[in-house]
Amino acid sequence: MLTVIYLGTGAAVPSPGRDNTSLALDDGEEITLVDASGAPTKRLAEAGLDARRLRRVIMTHEHLDHTYGFPSLFQSLWLSGRREPLAVYAQPETWRFLDRLVDAYRPGGWTAGLPVERHTIVPGSAPVVETPRLTVWADRTQHPVPTVGLRIETVGGSIIAYSADTSPSRAVQELAQRADLLIHEATFLAGQEDDALRYGHATARQAGEVATQAGVERLAVLHFTPRGPTDLGELRAGAASVFAGGIDVPSDQDRIEFP
Repeated sequence: MLTVIYLGTGAAVPSPGRDNTSLALDDGEEITLVDASGAPTKRLAEAGLDARRLRRVIMTHEHLDHTYGFPSLFQSLWLSGRREPLAVYAQPETWRFLDRLVDAYRPGGWTAGLPVERHTIVPGSAPVVETPRLTVWADRTQHPVPTVGLRIETVGGSIIAYSADTSPSRAVQELAQRADLLIHEATFLAGQEDDALRYGHATARQAGEVATQAGVERLAVLHFTPRGPTDLGELRAGAASVFAGGIDVPSDQDRIEFP
């Protein structure tokens, strides 16, 4: 069983009840954190997840709304008594940013810190993570900085894909082939395609098009900050105009389970 928890669902500008996007993957034994914005240990606790089961963190890219909780995560775990290494997966460009970020925020007196088990993501190659319960692949998306989307396959045969931040991408479409769920960013509403392209993002309609092309069963759109009372409805409608499968517009702390 794999539970996907939407720890945050908002875009770079958070809103009340909708923080910056990050995910937790709970396979029943280990927790995998995807990106580290906000206060990750607080978000895990709010989701009812024991941070002691956190085994690894996959960082999709360097942008601040996905990384600024990274130093906080390590300090909180260390202060809570953790000493065993935490595995972190990132591309070389992302690692350079993370190293500077940790150096800038390293608290005085935190001498050794929490050991980091460093892994370098090579997009489009062998699986990034392989455990008895899940396998994760990564490939480059279309974004202003090097960014990876993910394909997660469970031992039970379920497939979950995550676009991370991206414009419509052939790589994401391939990662999502025949997935049970595609989690795709939708930073902009349908009709705002020019703005989406300018910033390396996607609209809800474009997310629906990728889902249709990939033949997925269900689509979740996130990485969105509503500015008006009708925005979430418009987000769903934009995706539904081109995708006939199930559509979720998750809120923070929503979850979905897979075999």
